[in-house]
Amino acid sequence: MLSAPLRETSFGEIFNLFALVPRAVVFHFAIWQLATYLFLHGGLWHLLFNMLTLWMFAPRSREIGEPGSF
Repeated sequence: MLSAPLRETSFGEIFNLFALVPRAVVFHFAIWQLATYLFLHGGLWHLLFNMLTLWMFAPRSREIGEPGSF
């Protein structure tokens, strides 16, 4: 499956390869799924909302997390 060009691979096949499936990790040693599932999103709006939220709250969370700020 990995030898086929990406343009001939369907979205479902890519999603199933990189999504977190615990059974695949345990029984088929698909350990890359532990990291790659983080980058999959439910769609464009989901991704955009996550980016907007990170943009809004990341600076404040960094201020709170600095040593000596409590």
